[in-house]
Amino acid sequence: MPTTEIILKAPVMVQALDKSGKKVIIKSGPDKGKVKMKIKTPAVTKRELDVFKIQELFESNNKQTIVLELPGNSIGNSARSSSTTDRNFGKLLAIAELSGANVVTVPANQWKKALNLSKDKIDSINLAEQLSGASFRSPKGKLYDGLAEAF
Repeated sequence: MPTTEIILKAPVMVQALDKSGKKVIIKSGPDKGKVKMKIKTPAVTKRELDVFKIQELFESNNKQTIVLELPGNSIGNSARSSSTTDRNFGKLLAIAELSGANVVTVPANQWKKALNLSKDKIDSINLAEQLSGASFRSPKGKLYDGLAEAF
């Protein structure tokens, strides 16, 4: 899914100092003569679904059917992770319904059973590669099972 990065807190920048505690001045380039800056604390960011790009994808669906997998109970996930999953599912569901398409929600076990897939992720990857002709593996052999199941 397309995502966008939201900056919650800007990075804190400070002047770079040399060993003797003096400011470091840039000696060449377009910033010549300016004080060199360094990051004291990095920016605080979070990733959210890009609802506008997703809306474009759903609306280009020509009002057919959009199938969304219901989020299941994620044992071992933190409350924050579960909350994020549920919030993102709600966003997807709202965008899909507003697109005017027929929206169907199914649990993972139902669609996997209908396609004769087991819990083994390699089965999903093999089927997605067979249907799409695309590879769901990295050059080093990492399996992209999430993308394959989303396909």
